Amino acid sequence: MKQLIIKNATLCDHRGTQTRDLVIQDGIITQIASNIEGEHTLDATSLIILPACIDLNIHPKNYTQKDFSSLEKKALLGGVGTLALPSTPYAIELFHFFNTQSPIQFLPNLKPSFENKIQDISTIQGLGHTSLCLDSTLESQILECIYQYAKMLNLPCTCSFIPPAHASSAQSEMSYKMGLSMLPDYFEHMEFSRFLPLIQSYGVLTLFQSLSNASFLKQIQSLSFALSEVSIHHLLLNEGKIAGYNTWAKLNPPLMTQSNQEEFLEQIHQIDMLTSLHREFSQNSKEQTFEDAQEGVDCLEFYFPLLYTELVKTRKLRLEELSAKTSWNQARFLNLNQGEITLGREAHLILFNPNESFALSHPLYGERELFGQVKALISGNQIYKSE
Repeated sequence: MKQLIIKNATLCDHRGTQTRDLVIQDGIITQIASNIEGEHTLDATSLIILPACIDLNIHPKNYTQKDFSSLEKKALLGGVGTLALPSTPYAIELFHFFNTQSPIQFLPNLKPSFENKIQDISTIQGLGHTSLCLDSTLESQILECIYQYAKMLNLPCTCSFIPPAHASSAQSEMSYKMGLSMLPDYFEHMEFSRFLPLIQSYGVLTLFQSLSNASFLKQIQSLSFALSEVSIHHLLLNEGKIAGYNTWAKLNPPLMTQSNQEEFLEQIHQIDMLTSLHREFSQNSKEQTFEDAQEGVDCLEFYFPLLYTELVKTRKLRLEELSAKTSWNQARFLNLNQGEITLGREAHLILFNPNESFALSHPLYGERELFGQVKALISGNQIYKSE
């Protein structure tokens, strides 16, 4: 039986913070106490142990071992232990293979329709998918059929908003002056509202991903089966970043107005989950005109330090709240046995130094100092250093 003892650590999860020793045996947390002695001991003095982030909104460039390896390296640096990626049944073997050798857990989020046709239910069952991946372009009849399947399979759904192809920026005076095609501020609200009757009728837990409309966030807060996700970029940034036609600020959905961003920050305690909204792309795909450039941002490798610096150190969130929005709520949504530091949970944890910083130079975030350096990921009984 493999055992790892972590001593003198500050343990933090969604329930609170305590200083205790931790025993992990065969990948499971088996003891939390003071003054535990034994072999295979790690001294975590001055470090904080937190459940590793679970990010449900990751988009690889392709589905190959090379692409998964790239995501693995970035996730180790960014404090993310579990990644959910949209997948088809044909990609499931790669997920299974890579999970046998990677400290990062890759979860398939199944696309149940292709060209507005439902895939055979027999291809969905037993493949290990943790949720069904929907988007706002699906026809209403197809949506209802998918929700029937979700109810039968007892699977939650994730739903993404797909803006019209011509819409590359928020509806605002700035976009008008820059001559950009604009996304009406009501459009996301209108498209997502189609899902609400189905959610309530079938009682299927549904996560609305990367919300950009603060008024829709308010609407779903009182609904039993609807959950919200907002990207760190829509919390921290606004359309001012696209000034000068900065293609690195072209996201999907677009960065919204400053007033919308401020509304999100006012509602931050009501947001259920956060995401890096990470997308892999080639650099030359950004070196285009604004309308033609690739949407998305590459940020996975500094995700947790960005969260810690901009949300915890500025006291917008307590660390315990951040843990709930980056790990615990995701674990409950997908029915994973992780997300908190308690007996019987699987050990998917990160060790970080709250006082250690590094310099970030990034096309979207510019030059800044980030705190909360991730030192290692603990997966099972193994320690994977992030440096």
